[in-house]
Amino acid sequence: HKSRRQGDATDTEPEKYDLTNIYVDLINFANIYLRIGGRLVFWMPTHIMTYDESLLPTHPCFKLFSNDEQQLNHTTSRRLITMVKVRESTGDEKATVNEKLFNNFRDLYFTPNTKIWEQLNSENDTSNSSVVSKKKEIMMNDY
Repeated sequence: HKSRRQGDATDTEPEKYDLTNIYVDLINFANIYLRIGGRLVFWMPTHIMTYDESLLPTHPCFKLFSNDEQQLNHTTSRRLITMVKVRESTGDEKATVNEKLFNNFRDLYFTPNTKIWEQLNSENDTSNSSVVSKKKEIMMNDY
């Protein structure tokens, strides 16, 4: 907490700290302070229709131990991610988080499902269309 002195700006904008940066910082912090065999456990919001395991955060010193989903409604879920530290860091190794996972989460949450399917089908090539169709079939059966 910074104290305000006379003459300081009182209407400063808060710094933007998005989910991508939060998870990068969390995993990098865990890399420094966890010992080998230590576990990092965190919740991660996901949009069911666009989720893909390849989008999960990674770090060279950690391996994914578990990835459990709790569905919250027809479009969103949260995943309990458990990562285990398997080795000490060598040099300047950092976490990587795919920005696609979080950057548009809010937009996807408020976008109608039909519009999302249109976008998914237009972005995917024919090799991925069966996966997209299967997800669509599962989601539409939930209604």
